[in-house]
Amino acid sequence: MKKYFLTVLGLIALGALVLGAFGNTYAVNEEVEHPAAPAIAGLLLEEAGIDSRYGTGRDGGNYISDVARNMAPDTDFNGVSKNDVVAYSCAVASFLKEKGADVNSPYSGQFDPYASGATATDHANGTVTLAITVKDLCGDGIPELNPLGDFYVMDSVIGGPYYFGTSSIPGSEANEWEEVDGIYEVTLERNFFNSRPAGYVDGWYRIWDIYVLGELVEDNLKLHTTYYMVGDWKMDLYVGATLHQRFVVIATHEDGDITGLFGIGYDPDGIATGTITGTVEGQTLYMFYDRKPIAYTAEFNGTISVDGNSASGTWSDSGTIVNQNWNMVR
Repeated sequence: MKKYFLTVLGLIALGALVLGAFGNTYAVNEEVEHPAAPAIAGLLLEEAGIDSRYGTGRDGGNYISDVARNMAPDTDFNGVSKNDVVAYSCAVASFLKEKGADVNSPYSGQFDPYASGATATDHANGTVTLAITVKDLCGDGIPELNPLGDFYVMDSVIGGPYYFGTSSIPGSEANEWEEVDGIYEVTLERNFFNSRPAGYVDGWYRIWDIYVLGELVEDNLKLHTTYYMVGDWKMDLYVGATLHQRFVVIATHEDGDITGLFGIGYDPDGIATGTITGTVEGQTLYMFYDRKPIAYTAEFNGTISVDGNSASGTWSDSGTIVNQNWNMVR
């Protein structure tokens, strides 16, 4: 659970306590009547140096009058109570912006860790996309932060803090981050950490607490990606102590099923001697080799390594070879 206390410098000097728009605690004075929307609009316009009147003649109008007409009889504005100081100011500012006035609530741009957060998307191809959403007190995204210095993580296995763009989190350099409307995204490779929680076999995962500007925005976020076998592999195939060099090209991996080619030598551009089909379940790998048109088949049973880039096990063929060793690396 995210915990923090946020002090807000608002439009009005206030004392006591009232619950704000995002569940934060703000200082107020219960004896002071909070200004209604037209008064808030007047202060915002004055701060921005904008006259309350706009346009001319029938095409003109008055921003404050527009705000007043949009206010409910009980002084709520766009469904927000004036006692909710932060959200009320933000709602009035948003309305004025829509009317063409270039104003900002004093809470605009003020980081709100409670409204911010992070998600992780497993692409089932050996990568996971981390998206960190950074919002201000008005609920708008905050752009132009530097993920390399403004973000860090605490890792469930190896601690931290770890900053992006450093050797502690390879594959997360600045040019790989993208930001749109305060949402910062980076795609990470599974093997940028080569350890994981003990006993976990279904692919790879880490658990992170994620911090922005020193504040916790997401705790216990699970970054998970399943083992993905597509690629060129060099295989050492043994019959007793005799080594045979082979290549395996896994071309597809979808819904746990793999397909590919098998050939002599390590060169994946060499001549394939047959096809590979099989399955991946957690760390367990099964491959079936069919050397058509020759009536020869072989089966490979093995285990994928923690980092996903090697595998090993035993193999048997349709002839006399039984339970011999093999290993391969990508």
